Amino acid sequence: MKYTFSCLLIFLLGSCNNESQNNVAHNPDTLLTDSVKPDSVVLDSAKLTKPSKNDTINISTISTDTLYESKHDLEKILKYYPEFKSEYTQTPDIAYATRGDNRQASGDDYSFGSEAGQDSYYIVYAYFLKQKIGYKDDIRRETLVKIYRDINHIYMSLRGGGTYFGHMYKRILGYAEYSIYAYNYEKENKDLKTYKISAQKKLYIELLKQYIVDEITNNIEIDRDRKITLKKELFETVNHLNGLITDEFYLNQAQEFQHYNY
Repeated sequence: MKYTFSCLLIFLLGSCNNESQNNVAHNPDTLLTDSVKPDSVVLDSAKLTKPSKNDTINISTISTDTLYESKHDLEKILKYYPEFKSEYTQTPDIAYATRGDNRQASGDDYSFGSEAGQDSYYIVYAYFLKQKIGYKDDIRRETLVKIYRDINHIYMSLRGGGTYFGHMYKRILGYAEYSIYAYNYEKENKDLKTYKISAQKKLYIELLKQYIVDEITNNIEIDRDRKITLKKELFETVNHLNGLITDEFYLNQAQEFQHYNY
């Protein structure tokens, strides 16, 4: 696995449809709940067998993406990056920034040093964190990914694209998984807020729509006809986002993700 030259062997099956589906409002409660638990690599590296380099598994944390990685490489990653099996969980940004300079890992091309390598780190981070959290939160996990990707899509469209948004699309798996970790922590400590969010959500959605209008109106590089269609497209994305945000936790996470990343 050459992380210094390429990221994970990624097959985003249906990803071409994901962007268009982002603009279609739907009820998150209709998501599949009986997801099949994929093969996993045991977090205790001492219990790992010596799998073949060609023995690949799907390490995606959501049902709409298919991300293949070999068990051999995952075993190596656990060896070089023990934070993935630590009882203490940091945000993906902090985990990546403090992962340390492992010369042996770099020599074996497991450094995660490039932009694509950072994408891979966040994907692997999500995979191992989900192994610790479990699979009971799959609906909430997939909803968070959709919320974050809707926000990313809005900013990408307003900026006319860019590599940042492509990298963020992949790293969102790590951000969403940490949000699930935070959700469970708050739930276990009885710190989840359950009040009605209709007034706050209305303001958030209206502010987002106004931002879209202002950005499109004042962008001299977009012609008049495109401004009309772009506004319509992004308002559909906002309406989709509105349907996904059904409680205070979703609203809070959407606001935090937007604030810190855009």
